[in-house]
Amino acid sequence: MSQKMKPMKDIVHNPISECPLCNSTSLLVSAGGKKFLFGKEPDAVVCSDCGAVFQVSQDGMHIRYSKIPSPFAFFSNYYSGWHSPDDVAELAHYINTNSESALSYLSGAKKYAWAIRIILGAEGEADEEGMQLVFSWEGEPQSKNEAKREIAKIRQIQKEIRQVKREMNQEMKEIRARYGRRKENQAAKAAALRPYEKVIVIADNLLVQLDRAKLDIQSWIEDNF
Repeated sequence: MSQKMKPMKDIVHNPISECPLCNSTSLLVSAGGKKFLFGKEPDAVVCSDCGAVFQVSQDGMHIRYSKIPSPFAFFSNYYSGWHSPDDVAELAHYINTNSESALSYLSGAKKYAWAIRIILGAEGEADEEGMQLVFSWEGEPQSKNEAKREIAKIRQIQKEIRQVKREMNQEMKEIRARYGRRKENQAAKAAALRPYEKVIVIADNLLVQLDRAKLDIQSWIEDNF
């Protein structure tokens, strides 16, 4: 969206009828504060349900977020720009439904982290810096066949996580090659690799949790059949 787009100073009639993130109609206009010397900051719209805060463009057709709730905050690079409410809502739908379409809005290590979230079917907190990803096996199967299906499902999840790891490792290899071995490039190389290394640790921890879940289910089978 054009960098020349400016926010509406005074929102007399809010053109946005519902929150593009949570679909709530509980939107309130918050008056902009005074500037240090003169004038005032632009008004903002606050969603009293999810806590999102956004400005409205002068043409009334675009919005830009200044406060983004979890888990949408993970996509802050997108939501901090000017977009139509429909486009904002489209990404929000992808996020809420764990759709792979959300991956096209991300790049680098964040794309791989979100891919793992989708594989797990996970929900919960996600902010600009990262997300919580855990897996737990709760409850008991109703039959031996159901237990075996659970183990097969976990194995498939592990297979897909390992594939994400392979893709990350390939991208990390390309980063190392791009920076080379020159001493003056090492700090920049380490900084570029760090986000990937964090996701690798998350993936490895999840694989261990999934192994533990398989053992728990196998023990349940042995105890009951």
